[in-house]
Amino acid sequence: MNTVLEIYNSLIKCNANKKTAIVAMGGGVVGDLAAFVASTFMRGIRVVHIPTTLMAQCDSSIGGKTGFDYNGIKNIIGTFYQPEFVFTDVSFLKTLDKRQFLNGIAEVIKYSIVCDEGLWDYLMQNKRGLLERESDKLMHIVHKCSKIKAKIVEEDVYDNDRRQVLNFGHTIGHAIESYFKFEILHGEAVSIGMVVESYLSYQLGYINFSDYQRIIELIKNIGLPVKIKVDDIEKLMEYIKKIRKNK
Repeated sequence: MNTVLEIYNSLIKCNANKKTAIVAMGGGVVGDLAAFVASTFMRGIRVVHIPTTLMAQCDSSIGGKTGFDYNGIKNIIGTFYQPEFVFTDVSFLKTLDKRQFLNGIAEVIKYSIVCDEGLWDYLMQNKRGLLERESDKLMHIVHKCSKIKAKIVEEDVYDNDRRQVLNFGHTIGHAIESYFKFEILHGEAVSIGMVVESYLSYQLGYINFSDYQRIIELIKNIGLPVKIKVDDIEKLMEYIKKIRKNK
């Protein structure tokens, strides 16, 4: 919240007006914060996204969700606000460290599980090229995920129905982030969340054990975590109950 107020003060100081545009250049946190400010300053000024991480390029810069963490709860304050446009250049992805790059791959895996079996096959067949950040492979997954998300958002802008499929792994993932005070990256937490939620789906009879194993193997082979030690399960459950995606 302090960062949001700092940006408001800067906009007032430089005499920003309704013709002003905010450019959010960076990862998901930068995009979410800048877009929140744009949606609320003067009841709405323009925002443009230049996402520089795989997480932001594939997911967070598209769809108009804005927000920030408050009282240790992930993205509990926020709005829906669409950008003027999103400019994506996969060259940025070659500047990321390995952990940040894998962080974004988690969302790509999510799309492949819930939305596009072809993308799943592509990840299985091109894992090495992706991890070596070959430009054509990066272009393919970013383009694919962007199209999937844009289509779903058009069907359900305010996340009341169809769009909730994109929350896979996030109910538990966001709780894990909060529990560990955000020392666990979003993609790492979502990876663990996808495993747990897949296990619940298997137990409830929605998927078979073979599908559950395939999900775990892909996540492990990419290099993302599939489990984490939680000492206080009741505290984790409290965070799960506070998650805005929870029903």
